[in-house]
Amino acid sequence: MTKRFSTGKINRFPLAAGLGLILMCGPGIPVKIPRYPEGTMGDQIKSVMASKRKIGVVAVEPNPTLMQQIGTEQDWSGTVEGAVTTALTQKGFYTLIDLSSRKQRLKELAYTNTGLTGEQRNIGVELAADGLMFIRMTAPPRKECKTEYVTDLAGSALKLGMAMAMKDRNAAGDAQEKKPTGVLFLTVFVQGTLVNLETGRSVTYAHNKPYKLQNEAGNPECPSTLDGFSKALDDASGAIADNLSPAIVTVKIPLASDVDDLDGDKKSKVEKYLEEGNKWAEADDFTMAAQSWEKALDSSGGSSASALWNMAAFKWYSGDMDAAEKYFKKSFSNGGSDWVDSAKRGLWATFRKEKERKEGEGDN
Repeated sequence: MTKRFSTGKINRFPLAAGLGLILMCGPGIPVKIPRYPEGTMGDQIKSVMASKRKIGVVAVEPNPTLMQQIGTEQDWSGTVEGAVTTALTQKGFYTLIDLSSRKQRLKELAYTNTGLTGEQRNIGVELAADGLMFIRMTAPPRKECKTEYVTDLAGSALKLGMAMAMKDRNAAGDAQEKKPTGVLFLTVFVQGTLVNLETGRSVTYAHNKPYKLQNEAGNPECPSTLDGFSKALDDASGAIADNLSPAIVTVKIPLASDVDDLDGDKKSKVEKYLEEGNKWAEADDFTMAAQSWEKALDSSGGSSASALWNMAAFKWYSGDMDAAEKYFKKSFSNGGSDWVDSAKRGLWATFRKEKERKEGEGDN
């Protein structure tokens, strides 16, 4: 028999950093939830874009003098466009629209800095895009070279090995060797602006954090600026995606199978149907699972807290938030205070936040 689930404490929504999947033993139903950036950025994205998710990425070509200052004439726009698109795709929230047929015209319009124009909006309609994300370099890259003492891992390992071979504990303790090393701090000033093509409202994130690139330990020369520039762009692109895009995370709703709230002949029959449904869920056939849980609920006269909980999970997974709410509430009422443990309360809080988000954004 599948054991009753227990997860202990679980963070309230918004999900804490690093929580993309709630892992539990036993069968469960996965539901996908958007995790917005924390603070005002997340609130602004909700306000500006609501449930709109089809966007295109346009990198505005910088003034040539900005690139000349770091000694390159490479296609900055193509590089950063690709990096931002990849980072956004990994977030899983936006659907990225191919703008290739209108990209040059959009770049020219964006370069004028006149805000959302009628032509931009018309192009967005033609391409079925809800929004555009414009990427700009707002200032010349800034570089600074420093010397830092960096651990020579190879040299330290050699010294440690020799000390251990000679059984010299004092020498082993002093084996770590640090050498003066050239370090490049390169700041690329990149700004991302997400524009709702229907309303013209926008939200902006400006990246100005330096990227650190160090040479091999003991090499006092400053690392290549061009090499640092490429890596700094990747870093900036990831930061833009982190701040202007929610991430889709998966929450696994564990299934219940206990029948402690039932008596008599109902108990074995309900237990059988619950177990059957949970086995279907283990095979990822949630429709068949729900049919078994409905039988369990009918056999209990509509009273089984476990069957109600599992049906609530299925309705959430199916997107029927109103029905899920009713099943959740009835499971809590029938199961009693001892049955509603901290894990169930945490998942209920997550569900309520997600239901409120869907209603507020019109995300049905």
